[in-house]
Amino acid sequence: MRTYLTRRVLQLIPLLFVISVILFALMYSIGDPLAIVMNVPRRPSGAQIEQASRRLGFDQPIYVQYIYWLVGNDWTFIDFDGDGDTDEEMHGTRRGILRGDLGTSLITRQAVATRIGERLGNTMLLMLPAYALILLISFTLGVISALRQYSLLDGILTTAAFVFYSMPIFLVALGMILLFAVAFRNWGLPHLPIAGMGRPGEERTLSTLLPYMIMPVLSIALVSSAAYMRYVRASVLEVINHDYVRTARSKGIGERRVLFVHVLRNAALPLITIIGLDVPFLLGGAIVTESIFAWPGMGMLFIESLERSDYPVLMAMLMFVALFVIVSQLITDLLYSLLDPRIRLS
Repeated sequence: MRTYLTRRVLQLIPLLFVISVILFALMYSIGDPLAIVMNVPRRPSGAQIEQASRRLGFDQPIYVQYIYWLVGNDWTFIDFDGDGDTDEEMHGTRRGILRGDLGTSLITRQAVATRIGERLGNTMLLMLPAYALILLISFTLGVISALRQYSLLDGILTTAAFVFYSMPIFLVALGMILLFAVAFRNWGLPHLPIAGMGRPGEERTLSTLLPYMIMPVLSIALVSSAAYMRYVRASVLEVINHDYVRTARSKGIGERRVLFVHVLRNAALPLITIIGLDVPFLLGGAIVTESIFAWPGMGMLFIESLERSDYPVLMAMLMFVALFVIVSQLITDLLYSLLDPRIRLS
């Protein structure tokens, strides 16, 4: 096990390096970051543009800019808009991502780590309850559907799963807004707020946040649990007919113990693979859902940064997701070995 972990961690380093090179080349080939920096009311002169390009390192070849991003360099933001920023505020030294400095946003001039930190908590607040609900719904309904195969209940659950799985999440989200916000208000019933995380100036507590969380969490849960439920049903049906399950029943072991110890433990293996690939995107947030409900999380930050070509923020977010994908796959392999003793990591 220790040898396996050591080898996987060592493999992580060149893999992340290759990913970072590809992402950096893509980010800096789709636009001009200097145009973002120079987007000010007063048109800068040609000398100012040249000076800004030189001081920010944009006049260097792309591989030199990549090295700056990786190991750091001195940077300077020019006060083109005349807002009175001092030289101390406009100059600094970036240590590079290898030393924990994710860079500075081209738009807000904030540290990228600060921008991400402000939004990451909001995304976790939305996505963790959503995934807890996804697992609860998919495991419960998937097992019930498998144990009552071809029954009326199985047909209803399977049809509902296909319906929600085939619907795009924006349609589910808009349908919830139409029902729980618009229709309920027209009917004189208690209705849910449409967007945001609370009223302006209102202190955020669980009781004030909960009404704003219900629709986005349900939108994510309904669409994702439909797909997960199908995987659970198929896995349980495959495992439940194996010889070791029939042997356990023939020994007089209770049906509940057979289900939880012998069936679900092995049926969970394929689902763990799906979750291992899906969970890393928690960091990126539910982009469509957050946009529809104006939830200020990582998904909204990604959209805002993409629209305004804020490359340092985009690079940091994409590298986080890449790292999380690799780590989650390692955790998935470890869980496989724990759930199935036949699997050995070497």
